[in-house]
Amino acid sequence: DLYSARSRTTYSEHLGRLFGLEPKRIENDLVRILEHLEEKRDRRFAGEPESGRPPELSEEDRRLGLAFLKSPDLFEQIVSDMEALGYVGEDLNKQLVYLAASSRKLQEPICLLLLSQSSSGKSLLVDTVRRLIPEEELIAVTSLSDQALNYLPEGALEHKFLVLGEAVHSEAVEHQIREMISSRRLSRMVTVKDEKTGKMKSLQVSRRAVVSLVMSTTRTDLNPENASRFFLLNADESEFVGLRDSEGAFGVVA
Repeated sequence: DLYSARSRTTYSEHLGRLFGLEPKRIENDLVRILEHLEEKRDRRFAGEPESGRPPELSEEDRRLGLAFLKSPDLFEQIVSDMEALGYVGEDLNKQLVYLAASSRKLQEPICLLLLSQSSSGKSLLVDTVRRLIPEEELIAVTSLSDQALNYLPEGALEHKFLVLGEAVHSEAVEHQIREMISSRRLSRMVTVKDEKTGKMKSLQVSRRAVVSLVMSTTRTDLNPENASRFFLLNADESEFVGLRDSEGAFGVVA
């Protein structure tokens, strides 16, 4: 956990003993990695392209994509692709989260709230699906300030897969989430100065917000206003779920 100072220190000391390196130097490198990832996240969240326009599909890519969509074993291929990325188990949940992410293309996307214990691997499930989504159509953040969504560029929330991590946000953010899901828009009243009269006036600012939204929580006392707007998905805590390493061994994560 790069956000945990204790976790960074423990990892640095272990790695230092293993390779004969100075722990403090390792820890400084971890902080730089964290800063780089946060900067990259902020650019993506602000809608700034990292490398210009997204790559255009070749005719061969289009042919393969259409063949995949028409395949009778499409859902089985979704599961096998995620296993190839290293995530094992929870076949049904893999399909459901992937379908939710794909629904970002629709006018009424699917929104999911994942319910489970903290150690059930729900974050790993979502992270694996994220790897299958084009970067320019993905917004993933761990927390939001009260007005962060309102100040995104025009079009930044249109047909995106929005991952907000643990569902612990302020009431202002939760209200915006409910508005996005219900009306597919974000609206607010702001006070501005009239350039002609010099008087203050109210102005309504509204923008489209068509997103497939996924959040996770360990809480059982959900706000009914929030829960009623999501499909609730329980993580399978009875099934073996793990990561497969390059040699085919499995490490239990839940």
